[in-house]
Amino acid sequence: MFHRIFICEDDPIQLLSLKQYVANYSAFHERDFSVSLATQMPEEIQKFVETFAVKGGIYFLDIDLGVGHINGLDRKVVS
Repeated sequence: MFHRIFICEDDPIQLLSLKQYVANYSAFHERDFSVSLATQMPEEIQKFVETFAVKGGIYFLDIDLGVGHINGLDRKVVS
């Protein structure tokens, strides 16, 4: 079974770490996990999900994205 992973994290070091955790986990488990999108901008995830009509997935959403951005709790990304 294929599992899409979406990551939104404004700290580039944490973003890279999360991507690496997913890659390491996927390498040692039978299930197929793939990072479909890893970004610092929540709008990019929303646009991707809407453009490609993504249903489901696993989302790692940062709670505090800094001034001027929505956060991981304010807006529902997937309908």
